[in-house]
Amino acid sequence: AMNVADIKPRITLSDTRPTARSIIRDVANKHDLMVKDILCKDRHRRIAWPRHEAFERLYRETHMSLPAIANIFDMDHTSVLYGIWAHRKRKMEGKVD
Repeated sequence: AMNVADIKPRITLSDTRPTARSIIRDVANKHDLMVKDILCKDRHRRIAWPRHEAFERLYRETHMSLPAIANIFDMDHTSVLYGIWAHRKRKMEGKVD
């Protein structure tokens, strides 16, 4: 007899998306910050700009929704949207790498 518990989860090797945690850790390390710095509410440029970079990478690389990203940072989804916009603008202007 077939039991529902015997059905193994399907593993798709094509889906190699990074985790939210690994992206935030990555951005923190790149900017010599701690994960808690990226997650805090500090609005100084040395923390806010990397946070915006994290928003952008989370949105692009994980395909998380704006509300899902906002939830991690305890913010409104519009703040995340602004951060993504601001990061992309700075990137285009050559202000960040």
